Amino acid sequence: MHRVSRRAVVLTPALFAFASLLRTHEAFGALARGLSLEELVGATTSGVVGTPLASECRWADFRGVRAIVTDTRVRVEELLVNADPGASEVIVRTLGGAIGDLGEHVDGQPRLVFGQPSVLFLKRSKLGIDVVVGMAQGHYPLKHQKDRSLRLTRSPALPQLVRSEGTAVARLGGLELTAARELCRLVAR
Repeated sequence: MHRVSRRAVVLTPALFAFASLLRTHEAFGALARGLSLEELVGATTSGVVGTPLASECRWADFRGVRAIVTDTRVRVEELLVNADPGASEVIVRTLGGAIGDLGEHVDGQPRLVFGQPSVLFLKRSKLGIDVVVGMAQGHYPLKHQKDRSLRLTRSPALPQLVRSEGTAVARLGGLELTAARELCRLVAR
């Protein structure tokens, strides 16, 4: 008969538990169903190239729950799809922000950076304020290329997508602005 020491019975599970803590795992703060380009454009009331100019955080009520939102004033540089041709600026609302010592962060919300132009797929809310369609799936910061062209990049706040192949993000991320404009207008028809 083999005898097991009491120390081994106590320490072995503890060692396995400790070892499992040392393994690294990638963690995601948000998970979303990937939108197709047709779904993204179809839900868009105003697709624009815009540059954030200023923002203001405020309290808003959502079905009786108070939350911090950020309203960003965005200059419309170019109309892409379904846009009001008379709009030179829009107010874009994102969830989260800071008021005084209080702050709220909402994973998956786009981060609109002052002075950084982006392609924005917007939907007008019942309050008359624009929100980004599909959270960060509707936000594509533009990056200047050596040949002076602009290329769409994936939003740095993009959540992990459940279904990523064939999504708007997969189709638009990395495209040159001219090609993205043509593709979006073709889908909008």
